[in-house]
Amino acid sequence: MQNIDDLKGILEEYVQNSNQVFITGHIEPDFDSIASSIAMALLIKKYKKPVYIIFDEDKDKIQIGVNTILDEAKYRISFIDINSYLRLKSNNDLLICLDNNKNYRVCCKDYLNNFNRILIIDHHKKIKILLMLIINIFILHYLVRVK
Repeated sequence: MQNIDDLKGILEEYVQNSNQVFITGHIEPDFDSIASSIAMALLIKKYKKPVYIIFDEDKDKIQIGVNTILDEAKYRISFIDINSYLRLKSNNDLLICLDNNKNYRVCCKDYLNNFNRILIIDHHKKIKILLMLIINIFILHYLVRVK
């Protein structure tokens, strides 16, 4: 299992060597998928890189609480749909997939080959990644502090 410093180094290298960063959770997002995506986007902003969360879901079909989180975060984070991604994409983009390790559960699954690099951070794997827990704690702390 990698330690947190190794994970931080990998994340920094991937972000710094990319033009922009796109983040996605899984289809039919739940609280941990959205919270980890928002937290990662806030973290990436510290690197002064353009960052977008690809969110291509019908908001009427997701949990009310998830919609509340999205409404709170939309003033701090750029949420885009697939069509917006297709307009923004470049040759050197990073995709960070959170809370999911199956390509068929990613909303941008048809465009995975467009990305120069893909970083997967998922707590569902047998070796749980501590970074996911830290990200979830960070976003909850951030949302509570901002109110």
